[in-house]
Amino acid sequence: MTDPSSQDSKGEEKAVLITADMLAPESPNSRIDLERGMPRFPPFTCGMIGILFLIYFWELSSGALNSAQALINAGALYHDAIVHGQIWRLLTAIFLHASFDHVFGNCLALYIAGIACEHIYGTRQVLGAYLLAGLCGSILSTAFHPGPGVGASGAIFGLVGLLVHFLWVHEEYFAARNKQIYVMLGIWAAYMIWVGFMNPVVDNLAHIGGAVGGIIGVYIWRPRILDRMKDPIHYFNQRSG
Repeated sequence: MTDPSSQDSKGEEKAVLITADMLAPESPNSRIDLERGMPRFPPFTCGMIGILFLIYFWELSSGALNSAQALINAGALYHDAIVHGQIWRLLTAIFLHASFDHVFGNCLALYIAGIACEHIYGTRQVLGAYLLAGLCGSILSTAFHPGPGVGASGAIFGLVGLLVHFLWVHEEYFAARNKQIYVMLGIWAAYMIWVGFMNPVVDNLAHIGGAVGGIIGVYIWRPRILDRMKDPIHYFNQRSG
C-alpha cells in the first residue's frame, strides 16, 4: 500500500527522506563492527613501512650500522649534539633502526596498530599522531640518556595508545571482531617494556614518551569513524548488516 502523501499531483511516487526516528529501535546489545570497511593496505601505514625498510637498507649500504659513531652520523639521538642545536635528530632517529630484527618487529607492530588507527582516525591524523608520539619519545629519551638511540617504537606506542583509548571510551558503540590483533599489540607492548628493563640498549623512556604523545593526540584529533554515526542510514546499516 502506498502512502498518498508520498505521491505528487500526477499520482507518481516521490522519494521519501528516511530520518533516524523512522528506523527500527536499536537493540541495546547491538554495536558497530569496528573492522567493517577496514582496509588491509592503508596508505600511511604501508607507506611508512616501506620508508622504514628503505632507510634500513640505506643504513646497511652506507655503513651506518658499522659503529655507534656511524649511527650518530646517520641521524641517531645523541644528547650532546641535540643540546648544541641539532634538533632535527629528534625526528630522524625514529626512522632509523639498529638491526633487521629491530625494524621487522617494529614494522609488524606498526602494521597492526596502523590499519586500525588509520581506519578510525584517518590518514592525516595518524601521520600527525605518529610524528608527535615519536617526537615525545625522542625528547624524553634525550633528557635522560646520552645516546645514541634509534627506532620507531616510541611512535608506534603512541598509535597503540590512541587505539586503546578509543576502544576503552567507545566500547559501548563499537565491537572488535578480531580481538587477537589487539591482544598481539598488548603482548608486543608488554614485551618491549620488559626488554627495556632487561636490556639497557632498549630505551623504555622513548616508549613512555611515545605513549604520552598518544595521550596528547587523543585531545587533538577526533576519530573520523565517529562522523559515520551522524548518518542514520549508514549507522543503521553498520549495526544491522
